[in-house]
Amino acid sequence: NWEDLEQRLLARRVVLFTGHIEDANANLAVLRLLFLELQDPHKPVVLLINTGGGQLYGGFAVYDTIRLLTAPVHTVCIGRAESMAAILLAAGVPGHRYVAPNCRVMIHQPSWTVDGKLHAADVSVEAAESLAAKVRFARALAECTGQAEADVQKAMEHDNYMSAEEAVVFGVADRIASSLSELFADAHVVDCLRGQHVAPPR
Repeated sequence: NWEDLEQRLLARRVVLFTGHIEDANANLAVLRLLFLELQDPHKPVVLLINTGGGQLYGGFAVYDTIRLLTAPVHTVCIGRAESMAAILLAAGVPGHRYVAPNCRVMIHQPSWTVDGKLHAADVSVEAAESLAAKVRFARALAECTGQAEADVQKAMEHDNYMSAEEAVVFGVADRIASSLSELFADAHVVDCLRGQHVAPPR
């Protein structure tokens, strides 16, 4: 079944990150990345991304984990990496950030919603937090792409969709993948097939 297939990939240091980004799947991705870091901090991890984005804070939890790990994280977009997911794609080790030939990448200003009733006194607080989120989003993308923050801010003014080729030019990715075997060989996943593995977190 799907869960067994995912666990087999995880045992080979491949982490799937799919669906709407929220606390549940973000926390699971963090847990799995930390598990693989503890298992071997020197072997690469492949993060396979196919998501249209979602919660900002959940996404940044995964982003910070990628950036803090000793183990190099190779990122791969198959399908789409939109909004917060585009930053996760860009957060991979430079030279090892891949996009599939037909994937779509999209960046934009982060949206901000408030749950429940909002008191008048809190309006300015939420507005400031929304602005801070926009700055944090642009700063992270600028750091990962090597572009000036002002240029990233301008590119984020509207939904900015990119083809695989355009994503490479923008700096979100480094290469268009020609085959999955290329990706796995690059990350030494084949070497993992020869060893014994502790059961990864489910």
